[in-house]
Amino acid sequence: MNLKTYLQSNSQAGLARKLGVTAGAVNQWANGTSAVAAERCPQIEQATAGQVRCEDLRPDVQWHVLRNTPPAASTAPAATQTITQGA
Repeated sequence: MNLKTYLQSNSQAGLARKLGVTAGAVNQWANGTSAVAAERCPQIEQATAGQVRCEDLRPDVQWHVLRNTPPAASTAPAATQTITQGA
């Protein structure tokens, strides 16, 4: 779940208190005005009881490496490589 969806049924101010930040910071993250620092993502995941995961907040970070877990299965088709031999 993304942060904006989480905040539709949870208090923005309450989450801000749990994280020790301003409600404005949470608002900026939820609206995409400001990126969540990667270092803060685990705190948000914990404060939301896992409803908002690090992967949802920062898909650009290789969380599977940090978590020491296998990477998520890709839904993209496998790349193919064509090899041509010269005659």
